[in-house]
Amino acid sequence: MPGKTMSGTLRVGLALLGAIGVVALLAPWIAPYDTDEQLDSSAASLKPPGTRLAAIHLADGGWLLAESVRRTPEGVETMRRGEPVRFAAAEVQNLTADGVADSRHFRLGSDRFGRDLLSRLIYGARVSSVIAGLATLLAPLLVYRWGRMAFYPLAAVPLGSLVWVVLNWPAKGQSRTVDVPWVPELSMNITL
Repeated sequence: MPGKTMSGTLRVGLALLGAIGVVALLAPWIAPYDTDEQLDSSAASLKPPGTRLAAIHLADGGWLLAESVRRTPEGVETMRRGEPVRFAAAEVQNLTADGVADSRHFRLGSDRFGRDLLSRLIYGARVSSVIAGLATLLAPLLVYRWGRMAFYPLAAVPLGSLVWVVLNWPAKGQSRTVDVPWVPELSMNITL
């Protein structure tokens, strides 16, 4: 119809879907860390949102995370899991005048393995979008097929027949599962 405009809820829904799509496409560039990266799972496990930990790059190539780092004449003194730990200057690769150069910022916190939840959420948008898109594309095909299976073969059976009643109740059940009004909402919830 000419002159018809979109409703406010449709605009908001399209804006949300568009934002999720952009985040999903740009995930490799906007995610702060790799989703499976575990620098120091014992120190980074289950951190609350907004936690910032100093990242100490050791001479052997490993990484340790600490709540605080203080530079000393001999090297660095750190606070790891509530206990003070000292490292000599030769043991730390990213040593600066104040402490260490690197840090990890867990904006949404970390899981029990010390992985960044924001990165995992951003990459998870890709999987959710693919599943929701496939469900939206395949649903009409399945509904059409089930509808044909539910009514076509039984049309030739006489209505008064007990056979028709016995054979028709599974078909009616199939057709009622297709008629459920929450299918579009379910697809939207999977997307979000």
